[in-house]
Amino acid sequence: MLCGYIGALVLFAAPPAPTTTATPAAPPAPLREIVYTLSVNSRVERAYEDFGAAPPDTRADSGGYNGKMVIDVMQAASDGLLLHVTETTNAENGAKPVVGDLAVYNDGTVRAVGGDYDQSMTMLLPYFATDWFGPNELQQGNSWQANSTSADKVDLVTNYLVAAVSGDVATITSSTKPATANKSSLDIETKVLYKADLLVPLSLTIVVHQMGDNTSSNNEAENTYHFDRVSDTRDPGK
Repeated sequence: MLCGYIGALVLFAAPPAPTTTATPAAPPAPLREIVYTLSVNSRVERAYEDFGAAPPDTRADSGGYNGKMVIDVMQAASDGLLLHVTETTNAENGAKPVVGDLAVYNDGTVRAVGGDYDQSMTMLLPYFATDWFGPNELQQGNSWQANSTSADKVDLVTNYLVAAVSGDVATITSSTKPATANKSSLDIETKVLYKADLLVPLSLTIVVHQMGDNTSSNNEAENTYHFDRVSDTRDPGK
């Protein structure tokens, strides 16, 4: 699956220590560069119960930002890819770009190996994994289920469906929920247009819906992440 990346290297090998004072060599050119536009929108609603007052006091907040993510494929090996990612946004705290080096393993595991990263990166980058969809065929109507564990140790179940196929582009939807019901709920709905022959998402929308409550309030939050590919050196016709 990685044959399209010429000159595969061993991931994460540390460079040798310099032995001379010669001018350092220029950093290697990326094997591939993919650019996305992105948007992130959030909505939070809180209902406060005032001990007998009806109805509860409800407060809602919303916000969002737009930006661009540049993904450079720096190395490719049998176990995954090493990506250099630069994200710029118009968020209030986004004046400084987020720049990081991240390893994406074949199963979709993402690990930072240098620099910084944010939630948007960890949402998009797993789709560059060669085995993200496992052995499942991307044929219209095909469906399957996968189990995983969240960062806070909650067991999750994801149901996938290949909703449509047009040429080499598959539309894949998924729904992720906790494996067992609990006090706080989580629901993640995803839709990706995936170009299989280039192992790349053309567009991706992820909606994360969470609800929780405590003794005095009920909280509901929804975050929507959207990405559109705008250029790709492996797909110059785009």
